[in-house]
Amino acid sequence: GYLVARILINHENRFLVEGEGRLGFLFNQISSRPISNQDLNDIVQHSLTTAIENDLMAPPFPQVRFITLHQKLEKTSELGAGQKIGFRMKYESDIK
Repeated sequence: GYLVARILINHENRFLVEGEGRLGFLFNQISSRPISNQDLNDIVQHSLTTAIENDLMAPPFPQVRFITLHQKLEKTSELGAGQKIGFRMKYESDIK
């Protein structure tokens, strides 16, 4: 998957959306009023439309079903080591 849009909401519940397609210009200014259920519905509908229009194009599965060991090792090394992102759990910070 890929990021289609992100919603930025401030402490007054005013919002703007950074995104692909129509989302990039429909909601690109901070709103003059707090976000509503209708705004959220519109954002979700436009996000789904954008995702469908930009659907990932992949070759048919039978064409990519088998790979060589060399291809597997090459792709794995490109990915690098896995890293956690996001919040740190309390138990993780207690361990020293």
